[in-house]
Amino acid sequence: FSQTPSPASSSDAAEAAPFKPIAWSVAGGGWRAMSSGMGFARAMDRAGILDDPSLQVASGSSGGAWFLSQFSYSDNFHAAVRGNESMGEVVNGWMERQLA
Repeated sequence: FSQTPSPASSSDAAEAAPFKPIAWSVAGGGWRAMSSGMGFARAMDRAGILDDPSLQVASGSSGGAWFLSQFSYSDNFHAAVRGNESMGEVVNGWMERQLA
């Protein structure tokens, strides 16, 4: 996520477009939630939302937290989810690294 300050914190806030923060929540549900989080992350990446400074908060429970922790702290997993591999290849590669 970007550390760019919101328009509300700049001196030109009165002239800036209205700032609407975005929050992303990934629900629980074990493996299915992790898979769902991967799909939503890829879709949000393709739409430019992951690099949008309006994306301020991410939260998850159970499998959603499992996904977000890997996505936030594992450079390899982050790059794979945002890359062009099929989701099956991403999952298989991730599992192989976890079990190695």
